[in-house]
Amino acid sequence: MDKRLRALENLRCNMADEAWRWYQENRDRFSHPVYVPILHMTVPNSESAMLLENLLAVRDLPMFIFGSKSDEAILTDARHKWKLNSTVIPPAQVDTSSLKTTLTGDMKRFGFTRFAVDLFTAPDVVKQYLCNVARLHQVPIGSAQTNDAYEAIKTAFISTPFRLYLTDRYRVQFTVSKYGSHEILGQQSELRKPARLLLAHSSSFDESKSLEEERQRLRNKVNVLRLPQLVSFC
Repeated sequence: MDKRLRALENLRCNMADEAWRWYQENRDRFSHPVYVPILHMTVPNSESAMLLENLLAVRDLPMFIFGSKSDEAILTDARHKWKLNSTVIPPAQVDTSSLKTTLTGDMKRFGFTRFAVDLFTAPDVVKQYLCNVARLHQVPIGSAQTNDAYEAIKTAFISTPFRLYLTDRYRVQFTVSKYGSHEILGQQSELRKPARLLLAHSSSFDESKSLEEERQRLRNKVNVLRLPQLVSFC
């Protein structure tokens, strides 16, 4: 959590990190747990982090998610020195079953492998919020193979709710023209690389950091063992 809290600090969002520390010290005053996406998301690798950063608005990562209006009022009280971006999602409005989307046979043939909602793990309310604002359960994630199927995908997606997808290189978005024949228009842009905000949340990051710390510990131990030998030869 320390690394994640530093990531929240780095966003410089009106002292949101101090607000979180205050919440931690006063949890008994709240009826429901409070969640912040950047603190509660776990991303498995840097590729998933990069893809998510091409879909999520930066303002949504430090969002404080409350379970009730009364809880929100405690932490957003004007007497506090911080100003938070906040929203309320009561437990009754969390339905992750509605966020599960299945790839069709055609989508698999186009090289799609999963949906953006599958790129990370998080408490249900965090997934609900991010899907509400970014429709992650309706964003297919493709591969290099998908890059060569643009026209076929555009035709296939006409009768689906899917209007945005990512490949290993591109973000592709479709819009329907409001005039004439209601033509499907496509916009393709290169993905922003590498990830900058979510790296501290990836399990591979945590593992590599732990390995580096272990290597440093062993190096220090070796140096300590060598020291008497060096002294004895002086």
